[in-house]
Formats: sequence, structure tokens, C-alpha cells
Amino acid sequence: TGRGTERDAPYVPTTAPGARLPHALLTDTDGRTVSTLDLCCCAAPELVLVLDGGRDGDAWADAAAFLAEQGASLRICRIQPHIHDVDDKQHREGQRDSCALNGTSTGAVFTDSTGQWGRIREVGPGGAILVRPDGHVAWRSLQQSASPEAAAAELRAAIAATLCLPAN
Repeated sequence: TGRGTERDAPYVPTTAPGARLPHALLTDTDGRTVSTLDLCCCAAPELVLVLDGGRDGDAWADAAAFLAEQGASLRICRIQPHIHDVDDKQHREGQRDSCALNGTSTGAVFTDSTGQWGRIREVGPGGAILVRPDGHVAWRSLQQSASPEAAAAELRAAIAATLCLPAN
């Protein structure tokens, strides 16, 4: 009939809820290249919150640390843009220290050394993406939350909806 099928459609990376987290190459704090697909591990039944590496993601990171203290199985991965005018090793060491917020380890810091993540993430500075252990995007916020309290409420509701729990 000449009509194309869904199979014929080109793949377009997206972080829309329901889609699989798209692949992008990152660099960890030890200089190893990893994929965004490696951020989710089906062996560890935990949700992954993907954030900006800068201060814009702090409200989400604080909210996640608070919810983790309350028992949520949640890991944070902060992805920062590649900074060309700073010594990479020194920058990575500084970022390693910034992984602790409110005394709680908040996860790993990665660098978008190729710029791929910045082109496909579809969230602005301060946005957040919640990913299920199977690699599917459960929820996202396109922008920074109004406050740490608002971030905690939004994230709590997103986790509850993802895990089919009451939102209280």
C-alpha cells in the first residue's frame, strides 16, 4: 500500500517518559568512557535520577538525598558539560568532592565529554530525569524546581507513581 510502518521510522533519541534512556558517551571521574545506558543496572533494583552536574540540579539532589534517607532506593548521576578551559583532572577531583550533599552520598558525577548528552537530553539546566532499573524513563522535569521542598514533593510523587505506591 506504500504506507510506512513504525519499523521504517528513524530512531530519534528522546528522554520522554516511556522511552528508553538514549545512549550518549560520558566520562567518569576516573577518565573511563561509559554510556548513559550504563547508568541503569538491572542487577540493582534502584531508580536513577539523572541531573545536571552544576548547581542548577542541587534542589533535585537534595530532595533525592532526603528521600533516600527515608528509604527510597534511588541513585543520583550528575552529568556536567565538558569544560575546555579547566584542567580535566583537577575539575574531576573537585566534582568528586561535590558528590556529598547534606552528608549523604548522592551518586556519581560524569562529564559529557562529547557533547552528545547535551544535544539529546531535552531538559533544561536544573531539569531532572528519573529512570527505572530497566532503562526506561519514568518521569522528567524540564526545568529546575522552585525550591528543595517542591522538588521533594515532585520527586516523591514521581517515585510513588513509578512504583505504584500511595503518594503520601
